[in-house]
Amino acid sequence: RNAGGYVNPAAARVRIDNFTIFSPRGTAPEFRWTTPGPPPKGYATALDHSPNTVPVEKTDTDQPRRQYRDLAPGEWWFHVRAQHADGRWGPTGHLKVVIED
Repeated sequence: RNAGGYVNPAAARVRIDNFTIFSPRGTAPEFRWTTPGPPPKGYATALDHSPNTVPVEKTDTDQPRRQYRDLAPGEWWFHVRAQHADGRWGPTGHLKVVIED
């Protein structure tokens, strides 16, 4: 019984995009990203405690994702930049993540 409330039709569907469920107590954050235009040659990434780090111009992954394990509690910053097919490097993106005790 719905007590007079709304009832979804039997074939109703909900699609959600860019939605993540996570725990701030997790110690293994995974980062995924997209880039506009053609796929880049690769990416340079860094994870540290500084909000302004620029990763070294050396490709460390060719996939648009990176995972770290066993991070200590605290404020961390993830940094990523793409290397274009012609060798040029794009700007750095920065993302703060907080691991709680």
